[in-house]
Amino acid sequence: MFFLTFLVFHASFLFSAPSQFDYQKALKSFQNHIESKQKEIREKSGGFRDPSLPFALTHGHPTRCCVILFHGLSDSPYFMRDIAGSLYRQGYNVVVPLLSGNGTDLMDLETVTMEDWRKDADLSLQVASGLGDQVLAGGLSAGSAIALDMAKRHPGGVKGLLFFSPALSFQKRYAFISCWFPREFVAGKPREVPVRYSKISNNSVCQLYHLVKQLDLSPGRSEYSIPIFAVLTEYDDAIKVQWTIDWIEGQRSSDYRILAYIFSNGKSRLKFQDPNKASLIPTSEIRHAQVTRKTNEYNDERNVKFDEMALALKSFMINEFPLGLKSH
Repeated sequence: MFFLTFLVFHASFLFSAPSQFDYQKALKSFQNHIESKQKEIREKSGGFRDPSLPFALTHGHPTRCCVILFHGLSDSPYFMRDIAGSLYRQGYNVVVPLLSGNGTDLMDLETVTMEDWRKDADLSLQVASGLGDQVLAGGLSAGSAIALDMAKRHPGGVKGLLFFSPALSFQKRYAFISCWFPREFVAGKPREVPVRYSKISNNSVCQLYHLVKQLDLSPGRSEYSIPIFAVLTEYDDAIKVQWTIDWIEGQRSSDYRILAYIFSNGKSRLKFQDPNKASLIPTSEIRHAQVTRKTNEYNDERNVKFDEMALALKSFMINEFPLGLKSH
């Protein structure tokens, strides 16, 4: 059954994991988040941005894991819907919040702070803790940084990370320079669509820059021991792809998996410590923000190799977070 403001699937399921607080209370809390965002969206856009609403996919009871997915800058939960659907069909509950400053009015990004995003993340973690025995977190681009920041601030609260074009590094100096002109906007997309702003706020980029800086990441610093699944594209001109690979491989966990879209001629420049933990897919150009969408009714930003990624993610989840087994 589909509702515009809330999407919940009820399915028969054999495993019911214990939760940290009442499942219904968690759903109610997230429903309040949805209703609050819907009111704000309709006040500011007249309903134009309703497709940007947050959503949840649940099975009617707690599952062993609940996955939180955060969207990227100027984006909305719409860009996480295909990934969320794949995880839901595999048997997991999924929560996709709308981050502050996004999906309402472009000018809201002019005043948003990383503390606003941290509050959004903490609410999502509280909700997800009621929908699953364990919580996994991930996101697209800036959403990955917010997920990692949440894992760092809540040790033990996040049991795994799912990264899609993770903005943990920056290929250009624009991120730093954006802090000099926080009230400026950079041209982004040629036209306005309900699920994404047409421009990028310097302030939002600056907030992301400081969030990543506070994470204090470096390939030589081993800090995380939880499983990591990462999707990268060699065509990415926003993040440092090799740096990201080196950082993931340098963490304490050996339970990681990297899927990389590489140049179509197969002559990749990417290097891996353990090639067995990397899947390389030669393809035509797949950009930074395209990796999470199988379809896109608003523009051409989609991943033509989405099914291969979904299969790799399914394998990772089966190996690291199999359903029907109690947490350890």
